[in-house]
Amino acid sequence: MKKILFAAVAGMIVYFLWGLVSWTVLQLHDGSLLPFPDEASTTVQALKDDLPNTGVYYYPPQPEDMSDKGQVKRFSELHEGGPIFSVFYLKEGRPVMDWRLFLKAAITYFLLSFLLAFALRQVVESLSSWVQRVLFVTVIGVVIALATYVDNWIWLYHPLPYVVMMSVDLIIRWLLLGMVIAFIIKPERKYKVGSL
Repeated sequence: MKKILFAAVAGMIVYFLWGLVSWTVLQLHDGSLLPFPDEASTTVQALKDDLPNTGVYYYPPQPEDMSDKGQVKRFSELHEGGPIFSVFYLKEGRPVMDWRLFLKAAITYFLLSFLLAFALRQVVESLSSWVQRVLFVTVIGVVIALATYVDNWIWLYHPLPYVVMMSVDLIIRWLLLGMVIAFIIKPERKYKVGSL
């Protein structure tokens, strides 16, 4: 258990540091997250006026009654004519880089690394080399990217540059996480009696 806890702390640090590097130093996401144009200030005001609560809003809205041919036809026209968008909307403001964000991140990354180290410990005897263990962790990262960002590209029309950069960022994080955790979580060496 000590090794798992140590791996969880080390993984938490690596996960956080890569996020810091990718977002602030390398700025990997600058081309895939577009700033709202200054001239769209009326749109911002309209959002404040028209969206009553924090939540995720989407357009065009799906018909309330899928058996109503008129509603379905109108939805199809709006969908095919565009635009199609989702708005992740937080009505109340928040401090920039609030300390609570870092606390939430630390807890989340610790739990993520702990569970990953625990899972790796269950199969570590069949993954004798460091490379195999790193690959095991990295493949999990690829699966997560496919199940989240790529799935949203398919069904929610998230733009491909955003999907690619978020997926690449996530996979690199899991590769680095794997490199650290795989170094700590190793198969137990078993020696025969009389062997050196």
